[in-house]
Amino acid sequence: MYTRVKQYRHLVSILLAALLIVGLVASASASGKPLHATLDWRSVVPEGSGDPNGWGDAMVKISSGRSELCYEIQVIFLHSASTERRAAIYKGRAGEIGPVVIDIGLLVPPPDSYTVTGCVKASSLLLKSIQQNPQGYYVQVTTDTHPDGALRGQLTNSR
Repeated sequence: MYTRVKQYRHLVSILLAALLIVGLVASASASGKPLHATLDWRSVVPEGSGDPNGWGDAMVKISSGRSELCYEIQVIFLHSASTERRAAIYKGRAGEIGPVVIDIGLLVPPPDSYTVTGCVKASSLLLKSIQQNPQGYYVQVTTDTHPDGALRGQLTNSR
């Protein structure tokens, strides 16, 4: 009987380890590939109305299973008079103005060069839509001197 209990414990340990591995693999595949956007003032609509003193880069990782979008936004502004900067993801193709679908919020105030990382919650349906059609969405940074857009970049699957 003692041997049988050891066998059951061993079997349960193996099953728990297998479940853990399956869970980790499922979690990794649910997050999908990172999406990227090159942030440029010339991409702001109307064309060229952004801040010519800035540029940047954004990487977005989606976990629709957790209803979460994580981001890393790198921004550089040279000689910019703006003091308040915000970022959001908008629905719209290149050349279109669209509505905000995910508000990332206030970015770190100047200095002129910085990287911001974080995660925000969003509906899993919206996140799946962004994953399936990233080119239909864009990242935009607004400032107090460019409230309609200082920098903008369409999301893409590749970098």
